[in-house]
Amino acid sequence: GYHTPFIPKTCIIKTNDPEYIQTLRNSVEAMQPVYQAVNAAQKTPWRINKKVLDVLSEFWTNSLTLGVLPAQEDEELPRCPVCGQIPVIDKKTQTHSCFLADEHTLKAWKKQAIFTHERNAKNVSKRLQIHRILWAADKMKNYESIYFPYQLDFRGRMYAVAQYLNPQGCDVAKGLLEFSEAKPITDEKAANWLAIHTANTWGEDKKSFAERIQWVKDNQEMIVAIAADPMENREWTKADSPWCFLASCFEWANFVKE
Repeated sequence: GYHTPFIPKTCIIKTNDPEYIQTLRNSVEAMQPVYQAVNAAQKTPWRINKKVLDVLSEFWTNSLTLGVLPAQEDEELPRCPVCGQIPVIDKKTQTHSCFLADEHTLKAWKKQAIFTHERNAKNVSKRLQIHRILWAADKMKNYESIYFPYQLDFRGRMYAVAQYLNPQGCDVAKGLLEFSEAKPITDEKAANWLAIHTANTWGEDKKSFAERIQWVKDNQEMIVAIAADPMENREWTKADSPWCFLASCFEWANFVKE
């Protein structure tokens, strides 16, 4: 999938079973539709959505979260209910002095502290994910087209080999990607499908198509305002898939304009 010696060659099927691989190699004709499907995905050109990248970079640089990004700093441990300070562990006793006389207080504090540690641990992985996505997007932002190699699991499900930033990634990753070969909206049917997608990313995906289209028409003023200034108009952060919704706002606003 990659024209470089720095990344190990990958087999089209993710499996360690040599007999399974040999069976597929002996089934050239039967595998042709599979190869065609994989190649169709691999030949699809993408590019970085620079408008979404600009907003993401602004949020990340200024440590803005608003529920759409993980906090960049660990959450403080709960304060001691006795002295009101963050407990300082004594090296000799291996506990906070206020807890020595009250075991129940210690147990209650530990319970709260465990939850804080768990949230912080989850945030570390989320922060690393955003860092890696931003790094990749910034590296690829000036290319007219980028492509993703794909692998299959033993069931035939297709997955992008590239991690983090890919069309199957998290909301941030998907919001940062768009097809590099744009197609014009030439009729109402095409416009309706864009409206349906926009409503889906907000969270209206359980409603009928007609209701989703109407939702976009009813909220068009908000959508256009978000596209004009997403830093000032932050309603998009309330969406189920905020970064994909933001990308849709830019598209819908352009459609309305043109």
